[in-house]
Amino acid sequence: MAELENAKRLCEAAGIAVEARLDDGTGTSAHPLLAHVLREATTNLLRHARPTIVTITASPGAVEVSNDGVIDAAGSPLRGLARLRERVESAGGTLRIEWPPGRFVVAARIDPVPADRAKEDAR
Repeated sequence: MAELENAKRLCEAAGIAVEARLDDGTGTSAHPLLAHVLREATTNLLRHARPTIVTITASPGAVEVSNDGVIDAAGSPLRGLARLRERVESAGGTLRIEWPPGRFVVAARIDPVPADRAKEDAR
């Protein structure tokens, strides 16, 4: 997923340590909405949090972005995620936002696209 490398580079350029893991799967392609989730989560942490470390885990069926920064839930950063949640859910997936102690997590799951269908869709 090219978006994973882009997110990693953006965070590193901002002085944030990044742990990134990619399970590229076999015979499937990530649903395009997962790239949107990754971009939105990255934008939010760069604009609204002060993280020192970000962990990104991606696969054809899921993406999770976790950071140790603090995002003000009363502010505007979650509006983009709320709209994105509606899009993910309308495509049959889930998007969750959590605040475990000392962390902020955005995670989405959506069925991957079979590789043969992804090739057809690209035509």
